[in-house]
Amino acid sequence: MGIKKVLKGIIKHFDLNEHSDLEPCNLFEYDLLNFNGDLDKAWEKIKALHDKILHKDNYWHLFYEGEFSTLRISPQYKDEVEEFFRKHSIERRYNGIWIDGSPTVEKYKKMYRDMFHAFSELAIHLDEEDLFHASDRVCHSFFNHAFYAAKEHRAPFENSPSVIGPTMWEADMMSRVLIYRAHHIGMYDMERHLAKRFTLVEKSHAEKKDEELKNKYQDTSVENE
Repeated sequence: MGIKKVLKGIIKHFDLNEHSDLEPCNLFEYDLLNFNGDLDKAWEKIKALHDKILHKDNYWHLFYEGEFSTLRISPQYKDEVEEFFRKHSIERRYNGIWIDGSPTVEKYKKMYRDMFHAFSELAIHLDEEDLFHASDRVCHSFFNHAFYAAKEHRAPFENSPSVIGPTMWEADMMSRVLIYRAHHIGMYDMERHLAKRFTLVEKSHAEKKDEELKNKYQDTSVENE
């Protein structure tokens, strides 16, 4: 084995183990501030970051949050990502270790981590013409997989005269999720705009309000189910 290969292996070992005390779910979180003024340019930067660095990260994921976006990465890529931010003049706020605002996400964090990553990767590679059908497959797959466990939710449809019977619970759940999501988005939008109109204080206070609202409404699951 050549000396260069040995040295490369040692360097890789220390890079991967620099944060070996951290659990796999302890991703580093950034808010990309004032990032989404031009969505096309923002998306090009995300794809460039993915092509250069994030494609190596098995856990990275991204959430669009209106004026800013939230990016989570594995610790060993922090230096590379920071360098990318500097090179591309991306304003950011480092939040430290990812602590989710949703109790449900925290409860099943490793599984959500993997789902968030898979969805982010799918978004990177997905052709827009396939978006609707991809959304249908994502939703249907979960409800289908959860069919056996959803005893209380499918109970009202057990005696349905319909041929498909209890599987109607999926349509019922999707309609309830639709209403919840519309309410969620409306309340988030309203409160953010009210905060900006009536909070006559320094900018840092407004940013703190945005952060509080983000934590309050970022849950991607139906909490009261």
